[in-house]
Amino acid sequence: QIMIQVVDPAGNVVFDVAKGSGSFKIDGREQFYTSMQQIVFDNSKQALSFVYDKGSEFAIGDHKIIIWADNYEIGRATFGVR
Repeated sequence: QIMIQVVDPAGNVVFDVAKGSGSFKIDGREQFYTSMQQIVFDNSKQALSFVYDKGSEFAIGDHKIIIWADNYEIGRATFGVR
């Protein structure tokens, strides 16, 4: 399972259960994720893309993207909305 969290400038995870968002537990705490995909890892450097149709505009400011696999953080990035 690969999950991404898009975190808005206020620190809230962008999620919508109707669009496939959900939650998982880390250290006994519930965390929300924006989108999730099941993949078969075969060590072939396969490409993986996430498309999330938010349905409204993103808030202005810097957003974080946190990537999780098997309940471990495996990466993060940022993007800005002006």
